[in-house]
Amino acid sequence: VVTLNSFVTDTKVETDYVEQFCHERDCEFALSEVWEKGGEGGIALANKVLETLEKKESHFAPIYEDSLSLEEKIETRLGSGLETLRTEDQIDTVVIAGMGGKLMTNLLETAYQEGKAYPTLILEANIGEHLVRKWLMDHQYEIVAEQIIEVAGHIYEIIKAVQEKNKVELSEKDLFFGPFLLKEKNPVFIKKWTNQLKYYQNLKINLNKAKNKDEDKINKINDL
Repeated sequence: VVTLNSFVTDTKVETDYVEQFCHERDCEFALSEVWEKGGEGGIALANKVLETLEKKESHFAPIYEDSLSLEEKIETRLGSGLETLRTEDQIDTVVIAGMGGKLMTNLLETAYQEGKAYPTLILEANIGEHLVRKWLMDHQYEIVAEQIIEVAGHIYEIIKAVQEKNKVELSEKDLFFGPFLLKEKNPVFIKKWTNQLKYYQNLKINLNKAKNKDEDKINKINDL
């Protein structure tokens, strides 16, 4: 059973996404609301656990021999980015989050130059998402899904891409806004780019007020 410890800042879009993700993989899901409701908020989770124990067949098996020592069960690796991953690990999916698009693409490029290319990438860049999409396109990855969510006042874009044999071209609009996000245009997407538009408009006003105008910056804003 998978559960989320729900907080008042969580949105229904976020919890629905996790629940759907679990159901698509035949995994039980229940929302825990103990933070807001105390013991009463955990009843749904408790009932789901009891129901699963009573009705669902278990196929659990450890991935290692139980008789192994702790050192043999756990391997620690120290390194930067993806350099600790080895070919024999047979990694098929890599998740990178919590950094800017420039740093993210640098990590991916370093691994790629070392012959490390992973079939599936799930990426969440705090800024510079267009750089991530450009890297994916140039390295023959196809974006197959995108999500844009708001958490505690911060907006995040999540990109899922799979490696293809041929380059999948994206337009400038797709690179900047995201092909799936641009089609969906959900409320979070609208909010993000409305705020960005206001920011650039105010920046342009301030640049035009300057005694020594930076024409290059003004032209870049006009291009946006």
